[in-house]
Amino acid sequence: MFKPIIPMADISSVLSVPNNVYILFQDSDEVDNFIDLYQQEGNQHRKDVIECLAHFLGPMGTVDGAGATLSFSTLTVNHGDPGLGENFRLFLDDGMVVGETVKDIKKGDELLNDYRNFEPIPEFWVNYCKKEGVKDVITTLKENVDL
Repeated sequence: MFKPIIPMADISSVLSVPNNVYILFQDSDEVDNFIDLYQQEGNQHRKDVIECLAHFLGPMGTVDGAGATLSFSTLTVNHGDPGLGENFRLFLDDGMVVGETVKDIKKGDELLNDYRNFEPIPEFWVNYCKKEGVKDVITTLKENVDL
């Protein structure tokens, strides 16, 4: 799997964003801009967009510093500990998020990757979630999965 990373700063319409990319957010102003665009172009309520972002906007290691990313066409994986269940990993390579298998996957197998690779959580995103009264995805995971 290869997904290019597009900075939110370069996006003026969510309708123009290709389906198979990650959007990179560097600060809360960019998150607000995304929410505004979704309200205008997607006829979505602010609260619903924030709730969705809380579940899917997260860190991608050290992509361009302290940014947070959103897969614009979802990637459904669950947590798997290295050597115990992990069969898939994500990494950054030349402006792309790359996904690859780390062991054989059979038809019907669930994709499992080590959620520890998604830290650290950008401080701006943690603060934004607190301000909006939602929990970021990593905090939720830590409350429900032994990381």
